Parts: sequence; structure tokens; C-alpha cells
Amino acid sequence: MPAATNDQIPKPLTYTLMYHFLWFVLFLLSALTLWGIFLSTGRGFWLGFVPPLLLVVLALIAGIGFLATYVVRVQILLGDLDKGAGFRWSARSSWAVVLLAPTLFGVWKLVAEPLARHAWPGLWPVTVQMTLTTAEVEVVVWWLSHLLSVRGLARGRKVYLAPAAPQVAAATPA
Repeated sequence: MPAATNDQIPKPLTYTLMYHFLWFVLFLLSALTLWGIFLSTGRGFWLGFVPPLLLVVLALIAGIGFLATYVVRVQILLGDLDKGAGFRWSARSSWAVVLLAPTLFGVWKLVAEPLARHAWPGLWPVTVQMTLTTAEVEVVVWWLSHLLSVRGLARGRKVYLAPAAPQVAAATPA
């Protein structure tokens, strides 16, 4: 990642990039951890490998956000994009998560889970339940972190894009 001063890239834009990257890594590490646990206990391919793929899909979504905000950062550094546009694109990437996460959660809880439980009667295997619980918790925290990112971008926009205060000439007695 190109190093930049606060004057080149405002901190809120860097934080948005960081949030997307951290969630990309967190989802991947959660999938790797669950794979390690499930496969080491001899669960086999279908019960040991397939359920954590849900977390890999979430990592790919977060990775898209990371790449988008990284491109914005590089374009600002190259002068191809101004800071106002950078704030808009970063806010869009965070708003995408703010809208997507509850939608995913709601679709899962209200539509997909009941259908899956009907198709797979009885108790779900431990590997499936552990993966789903992990994903549900992480999606809620993912949503909260990007909600804070939107808030930080709104505040940062006021600080970094505020028009310069007019210089008032000091009245000197004549």
C-alpha cells in the first residue's frame, strides 16, 4: 500500500480501507480456523470443508470493498481523483456493507434457513451450526464497524473538505 501523509489521503479514507481489509482477513481466518478444527476431527470433505465456504464468500465480498477503496486511494495519490470524490466512493463502499449485511442476515434468517431446515430435517451437524453461528456474529459486527465507518467519513468530510475560513483583515485604527 502506498504510504501517504494525512494531507495526501485523509485519515477517514485510510480507516475505510483498513476496515474492508481487516474484515477480508477476519472472514478468511475464521474459515481457516474452522477448516482446521473440522478437518482435524475427521469430519470429512462435506462436513469439514464445505460449511466454512460461507465465510470465504463473505471474505470475497469484503475483498471487493478492499480493492475498491484501494483503487480510490491510489487514484487520489496519482491526482486522478479529488478528495471529495474519494470520500463519496469510500462512503459508497461502506454504505454497501451497511445495506448488504442486514439484507444477507434477513434473507438467511427469514428465507434460506427455514428452507434449509425443511430440506435437512433433524439437527444440523455441529460443523454447519458452528459455521452459521460464526458467520451470523461476524456479519452483525461487520455491519456495526461499517456503520461507524460511515459516521467517520461524514465527520471527516466536514473536517477535510470544509471551505477555508475567510481571512478577516484585522481592523487597525488609522
